[in-house]
Amino acid sequence: SDKESSPEGNKGLSLEAFHDWKPEENAFGDTFRNYEDSKRQEVVQRTYYTMHQKQTVEFGEKTREQWLKFNKGEFTIMEMIDVLDNLVDDSDPDNDLPNSIHDFQTAERIRAQWPDHDWFHLVGLLHDIGKVLAL
Repeated sequence: SDKESSPEGNKGLSLEAFHDWKPEENAFGDTFRNYEDSKRQEVVQRTYYTMHQKQTVEFGEKTREQWLKFNKGEFTIMEMIDVLDNLVDDSDPDNDLPNSIHDFQTAERIRAQWPDHDWFHLVGLLHDIGKVLAL
């Protein structure tokens, strides 16, 4: 089980804990990761199409040049999470909530299921921070 020791003897999570886990519905009553006929199908499809069209070496080099100067300011983690309220992830067919809400929901769901893994709660909270680059 997920609360047993891993093969290395460390107390922690193992991939086996997730092997057969799949939620049946999201908060909106849709099946998770519905990329076929979700309520957000058009925007999700357009987003992935655009991302794939732009994913070139030239775009990657230009993006690295833009962001790796680290000249955009200094922010706390909470400031960055608050900034995520200005973003709805158009690649997600399941969720049209602001990402800050999604991040807290993710962290809380993880905490409820794995209360002894505080590092995992933090990862759940922070997993979308990089999306501020899309703003």
